[in-house]
Order: sequence, then C-alpha cells, then structure tokens
Amino acid sequence: MWVLPHARGLDFSFPLIAAGVFTFPVATGLYYLSGYAFGGKVEIASQFTRVKPLFSVAFAALVLGELLTSRTWISLAFVAVGTILFLIGSLRGTFRFVALLLGLLAALSWAIGEIFIKLGTGGSTAINSTFVSLCSATLAFVPVAFPAILKRPSYVTPKWAAPFIFHGIVSFGIGYACFYASIRAIGVGKTALLTAFWPATSLVLGWAISRARKENTRLPRVVWIASILLLLGSLIQALDF
Repeated sequence: MWVLPHARGLDFSFPLIAAGVFTFPVATGLYYLSGYAFGGKVEIASQFTRVKPLFSVAFAALVLGELLTSRTWISLAFVAVGTILFLIGSLRGTFRFVALLLGLLAALSWAIGEIFIKLGTGGSTAINSTFVSLCSATLAFVPVAFPAILKRPSYVTPKWAAPFIFHGIVSFGIGYACFYASIRAIGVGKTALLTAFWPATSLVLGWAISRARKENTRLPRVVWIASILLLLGSLIQALDF
C-alpha cells in the first residue's frame, strides 16, 4: 500500500538486488536448513547466526570505513566469547558440525547482504528499498523453489504454509523494513550488534512452545550461557548512543 503511490522512488539498483538475494533466499534458506539439521530446533539454530556481528562489523570497517568505538569493541568481545562457546559445544559433540556450518554460512550471507543494504539505501526510503530487495529475492528463488514444490505438492497445505506466511509478514515485511532503516541511519556495525538480542528471544519463545507441547525442553547449558553473553553484547552497544 505504501509502495504503489511512491513507485517513482523505487531504485532497482544492483546493491539492493544483491541485498535481496543474499539476505532472503540465500541466508534465510541456510538458516532454515540449519534448523532442520538441529532436528527442527530453529531456536537453537538462530544462536549460531549470532556470529553475524563479527562478520558485519569487520565488513563495515573494511568495506564501508565505519569507525569502531570503545563500547563497540567491548560488545564484540562478548559476542566473540559467546561464539567460542558454541564452537566448543560443537567440537564436544553437543551440536552437529553440519548444523554449525550451515549456521555460520547463513551468518556470513546475512552480513554480505547488510553491506549491500548500506550501499543501496542512500537514495530511497527503507520501505521502498525493502520492496525492491524482496522482489529481486522472489525472482531469484521462484525458479528454484517451484520445481521442488511440484515434485511434492501434497506438502503444501494451509496448515504447513501458515507459519511461513506469518513469518514472511512479520519478519520480511515489518522487521526488515525497520532493519533497512536502522542500517541507513546508524550503519551496519551498530545495527548488527543492537539486534543481537533476537536469538535469545527466539530461544525463550521456542522453549516455552516446546513446554506447552510437552516436548523435550532440555537445552545444552552452553546455549544459555552463550545467549546471555550475546544479549549483554547487544545491551552494551545500545549504551553507545
């Protein structure tokens, strides 16, 4: 509804198209695969994507020339320690290494997408930029997804699709519009660190849903410890304003 009256402001530039491809079909696809590799525990897979600030801040400093403040370094330290705990858990067999690798690749793809977001949002509003990226992501993904859906059409039911539709509206439609606006306003590095709290939220919600379903709700202690460290890193960065 917002985009149609402002269609003249749409900027189908290479950075926004690349941002859409890396952020949505590539990174989000790897994120879903990581959750599948964890036995459907997406809330655990989301913790591994928290290495993204390490990639994002490094790319922002090297590619975009963003400056790192003292609090940014402290925030990065908490994120780094949390990441190391996850790696230790993987080496000890707490996690499947394939799941860890998929999570890391998702984080890397998201970080690359963020650089393109920053490069492409200078001449357009955040909503218009998000719309362009979503369009490019859809065009890139449909040729891959459609044949797979045709092979197993029985899988595509309203009950199966409903959670993904809701996720698309809340995450892609609302969340990413805010995310694009934040990157445009304060940069990639600070935005990445500020949003480091969402996996902890995902973890708590996933744990609560599992308990409500009377499923196995026991999570490795290292997951909780690492999540707390990542949350602290996000809070420290928030104090930098």
